[in-house]
Amino acid sequence: MLNELRAVTCRDRTGQDRDVVVGHTQSTVWLRVAGEERLLDTTQAEALYVAIGVQIAAVQSARRKAVGA
Repeated sequence: MLNELRAVTCRDRTGQDRDVVVGHTQSTVWLRVAGEERLLDTTQAEALYVAIGVQIAAVQSARRKAVGA
């Protein structure tokens, strides 16, 4: 059974809004993006978390530079 399902609406490359849905079981993280489902173990989920964090930091840095320019 999936716990704490959360959906985030994101725009795809074609400009359409799509949901990214995330939930978890006792031992895995479940992810659905563009209709594709994936189960991630803890190591994979943590790696994805770090990868997304790096991308967020890059966007924030670029925004700060643009505002300061």
